[in-house]
Amino acid sequence: KVQISCAAVHPKMPRLVIGVGDGQVAVYHIYRAHGRQRPELHQTQGFDASRRAGDIATAAYIPINRFDQDCSFDTDVFVLGFASGRVAIYKILLPPAVKRGLGRGDMRASSTDNHPVMSAQEPLLLEHFHGKCRVQTVL
Repeated sequence: KVQISCAAVHPKMPRLVIGVGDGQVAVYHIYRAHGRQRPELHQTQGFDASRRAGDIATAAYIPINRFDQDCSFDTDVFVLGFASGRVAIYKILLPPAVKRGLGRGDMRASSTDNHPVMSAQEPLLLEHFHGKCRVQTVL
């Protein structure tokens, strides 16, 4: 049984972030896989955001634009709030075939090498620990 603890959808791109009740986080994209006729939902990234401590993601947000003017990173990110009060910003990692397709401006994989990026460590860019209660929303 899988419990979804939070979810966010990008308003312009076919991108979805889901937090699961065991602390795992998954990023999905809708694209046409190599050799397929129609676009489908594909998991493109996954990792344990709870740090094996049971810290469950309770709020998710995907910014419309990249953080590039006031922040030090110029990449696609998503933000998660946790039951512990922690807030973290993560980098979106794409399989090489999907990244090449996005570079052409379309959402399709350029080859069959479109397996999800499953990382042992969090692709963490920034985090904040000063919350005293569960994060309910991130904007």
